[in-house]
Amino acid sequence: AHAALLSGIDTRDPDTYAALLRSRRPTMVSHFAARGYRTVAWVPGIQRPWPEGRFWGFDRYGELGSLGYEGLPFGYWQVPDQAAMALLARDELRSEGATGQPRFVMFPIVSTHAPFVPIAPVKTDWGALTGAGAYTQAERDAALAQPEDWTEPVPQYIGAFRYTFGWLASFLAERASPDLVLVVIGDHQPIGAVTGPGAPWDVPVHVIGRNTLVLERLRSAGFVEGLRPADRAIAPMQSLTPMLPEAFSDGGRPAAKP
Repeated sequence: AHAALLSGIDTRDPDTYAALLRSRRPTMVSHFAARGYRTVAWVPGIQRPWPEGRFWGFDRYGELGSLGYEGLPFGYWQVPDQAAMALLARDELRSEGATGQPRFVMFPIVSTHAPFVPIAPVKTDWGALTGAGAYTQAERDAALAQPEDWTEPVPQYIGAFRYTFGWLASFLAERASPDLVLVVIGDHQPIGAVTGPGAPWDVPVHVIGRNTLVLERLRSAGFVEGLRPADRAIAPMQSLTPMLPEAFSDGGRPAAKP
């Protein structure tokens, strides 16, 4: 789903994806880079060498080994999403205002991906999350004590989303730039033990921000107001590839309005 979104190609066929990586096809990343954006892949879930990822040409790859996380590890994914967001804000988003260079950031979160546990507590001190004292040993022990049940994972799945919405709401309310446009994309469904049989493959896309020009263009493309998506999908994932850059056209960053 990430490759489809960034390339504008249906990449479900592995051979298509392999051919893409051998090509020189322009991507959403190169589009924003050509318009003055610094491009960042903030991917704490990448724990092994990922040479294929260099195809996309991001200016920075924030993988597990280069993210700068100094706190205690939490389970398989190691870095809680809120801590990863705090590091992104410190290293990239805060410097945007100083340099005047906007950022295009892809940040796949991990907490709502199986196994859904352990979940770190939502912290009010965002600054502390960027150092070695991000979490206490007691907080880590409590998180690791959370039950893991692959046969009945729905409670853990719901808990992971409560955590995600908690830290994300805190960031948007207290720390985000008023110019931020956040595009929230479901890249795939959860495991079948959560969805049950016969679940559709459609995923939601939400856009949060104050940029009235961007929002109006997306409405014209079929987006609707509110948290509940339309009953029918408006397009395949790869159709978003031209849609989003078009919404951000006119010099790459239209003026924000309150």
